[in-house]
Amino acid sequence: TEPYTYKIKDMDGEEVQGSFYEQEMVKYDNEFYEIEKILKLNKNKMLVKWKGYETPSWINKKDIVENVKPNERLC
Repeated sequence: TEPYTYKIKDMDGEEVQGSFYEQEMVKYDNEFYEIEKILKLNKNKMLVKWKGYETPSWINKKDIVENVKPNERLC
């Protein structure tokens, strides 16, 4: 029947409880960008130089997703 509803999974592959209408869903960019160097730090933000990009930018520390091997450090 219309309107259609959708079952979705979270980023860990777990099914999200409930079903959703198309207009309730938002497409987003799922890309990650690699930090080449952390240039400055303050309480909640950091100025980072992105690998492959010229211009650094300020980002919230909470937005960092660490993907490091054991015994390897970000900075």
